[in-house]
Amino acid sequence: CLMDTQRALNFLVRKARLPGGQLEQAREILRDIESLLPHNESLFQKVNFLMQAAMGFINIEQNRIIKIFSVVSV
Repeated sequence: CLMDTQRALNFLVRKARLPGGQLEQAREILRDIESLLPHNESLFQKVNFLMQAAMGFINIEQNRIIKIFSVVSV
């Protein structure tokens, strides 16, 4: 979402004929977006790590259950 907004604002700044006040506001928003992108990436990495950890725990639990069924079926 941030990258889409950044692309749209870059287009407006470069191609559209915005009045001076709006042009300056668009540039300010672009600077804000550029400062938010690294934070957004950091949050994404944390969420991805937690999701992989949860999947690992689920996999371990499933393996434990399958071992029980394997022993019972013999």
